[in-house]
Amino acid sequence: MKKLLLSMFLLGAVSTSFSQDQLYQSGINWWTTWNLANSPSNWLTGYGTGYPSNITPAPISKSTDASDLLTSLRLESVFLDGGVRMGFAILGSLGNNGPEGGVPFSLSADSIIFDAKYDIQTGDSANVYVILKNSGIPFEMAVLTIGGSQSTWKRHAFKINPLNLTPDSLILAFTSSDTQNSGEVVGSWIQIDNIKFANGATYSSPIPNPSFEDWDVISAEDANEWNSLNPYYAGVPYASAVKSTDVQEGAYAMNLLPDSVMIGGNNQFINGIAIYGTFDESFNVTGKPFTASPTSMTGYYKWDPVNGAIGSASVSFQAAGVIVGGGNFDFTTPKSTYTQFSIPLTLTGAPDTIIVILNGGDQAGSSLLVDNIQFAGGTVGIKTIALTDATIGVYPNPTSDDATLRIALPKMANVSFSVLNALGQMIQSENLGAMKDGFHSIKLNTSTFSTGVYFVKVKIGEHTLTQKVIVK
Repeated sequence: MKKLLLSMFLLGAVSTSFSQDQLYQSGINWWTTWNLANSPSNWLTGYGTGYPSNITPAPISKSTDASDLLTSLRLESVFLDGGVRMGFAILGSLGNNGPEGGVPFSLSADSIIFDAKYDIQTGDSANVYVILKNSGIPFEMAVLTIGGSQSTWKRHAFKINPLNLTPDSLILAFTSSDTQNSGEVVGSWIQIDNIKFANGATYSSPIPNPSFEDWDVISAEDANEWNSLNPYYAGVPYASAVKSTDVQEGAYAMNLLPDSVMIGGNNQFINGIAIYGTFDESFNVTGKPFTASPTSMTGYYKWDPVNGAIGSASVSFQAAGVIVGGGNFDFTTPKSTYTQFSIPLTLTGAPDTIIVILNGGDQAGSSLLVDNIQFAGGTVGIKTIALTDATIGVYPNPTSDDATLRIALPKMANVSFSVLNALGQMIQSENLGAMKDGFHSIKLNTSTFSTGVYFVKVKIGEHTLTQKVIVK
């Protein structure tokens, strides 16, 4: 995303979790792969051009509300990056001047036919592009518009190719908003299914995945408790924060890899950045609970910069949303073996939250390996560990596929969980037995649940935590 993120990470808000005097995941040993979204196979969507794949509502999604077979494609215009982004799907590629490329297509079609339902907001329209080409040269480009509201599936047919010429390739695109007159409006949506082409009285589907039955899962891996830009660029795909077995201790370290990636026909710089905290698509950063007052933060690193790049590790402490201290360390000199860094910390008051930023610099091709981050001095180490400090989370939430229950244990405990529907009826339960301290991930089979609200109850010793989950 934008480099602006680097100047906004101190704008944190207070989160609700358990307090501590060390970073959970200070060794960066636990990683989880999250299934974030679905994209129709063979079609290029916004997920392949830099759209975040973890936002709600989703601009591109798989729907089980279908007119043909099992699934359909839903496109929706959403607010993203300070503006409106439409949902789109293209058979072809996307260049600087719009759709290009295409798929093989040799039917002398005179009509395109498909099923649709939609709710297009006032002043907006959904678009359908049909571009027929021969030897790479377009000879027909039809831009079709759909407006208004249609709550049930309706068959649509549009005339194309009035000269009845024979193509060798096709570009086909659907959008949830107007691409011609910049009329995009948040909330416009359209569902598409069962695409066919007609040549007189003959109907066929000579395109890949015409009824959107085949889907690719877009996933991203992140270090537990840390957040990076990986979920935002999972559809490209590119990961700028990856786990590495080149470690100072433990199983894994984190490697931050800023790079310039071709997205939508343009090179886009992606920061190699990881945040101990959370941020959303609007770059609102939320800190994690922390109540100690350390005098230093240490860690180990390897640094391989490009073109004089400077990496950094920074920490910010807050109390009731106000910064009460912090520190920073710049990585300037290349290091081929693990070297310890130390950040002196000065606090003006007792904190309640913390944000830690690891930044691999602003030059593509640089590499920053970081491991074993610890706090020392001050009040570190005086807190009594209690099971009431345990936390749980369900990700993604809302979910339309299987979800993952994450449990963070401050010490060993017997753990069990159950899933209840809105009526309080138990629909899933499991006794996990004795689990050691640290982070644990358990699969929840939410893909089989009906749409609605559920509650996950986790019993940790004699302590019970509850998390609401929304299934779309």
